[in-house]
Amino acid sequence: MAGRLEVHYQTGVTVLNESGEATDLIPVQDMALSDWGFVYERWVGLELEQQGWEVDYRGLTLGLLDKGIDLVAFSEGRTRFLQCKFIHTPFGKQTIEQVLYNGSQYLHKQQLNRSDVYELVVPYLEKAFPPIRKKNKPLTENFQMRRFLGHNQIQSRIRLSITEVAMDIKCPVRGAPRLK
Repeated sequence: MAGRLEVHYQTGVTVLNESGEATDLIPVQDMALSDWGFVYERWVGLELEQQGWEVDYRGLTLGLLDKGIDLVAFSEGRTRFLQCKFIHTPFGKQTIEQVLYNGSQYLHKQQLNRSDVYELVVPYLEKAFPPIRKKNKPLTENFQMRRFLGHNQIQSRIRLSITEVAMDIKCPVRGAPRLK
């Protein structure tokens, strides 16, 4: 799936091949708000491919049957299991627990190495996990971030990580929450 995406709030998403030629256009008026999650998964996968990772696009091929793992990336004996969330609001406890539960259902059936990582990927860390502000005290780490990183039922088999991969949108997305 090598190539890249151009995302624009008026025209939609243009899929470009490795030569930079447009191979597909998804008009913004044809996209539901939920479609932006699939666009984000593709964006993250293409970023990984540019870094030399081989990527299995589970979310795009299996849809809701991906069992909480949108992408699986392989490179030099390492594996990254990624759950991409294109959200612009803070994570709540229920969402974190759902991500952990869904991912663990898939990961428990995998042969894992200590170098493998289960990653939650978001476009903006500060929006997904804003620091906690208390009066007259220094900023502290967001509790939901600690919940995700600290809640690891398969600790001896895999590391947990939260990764920011910003998606370059040429203007705010129509119908989506305001971006940066």
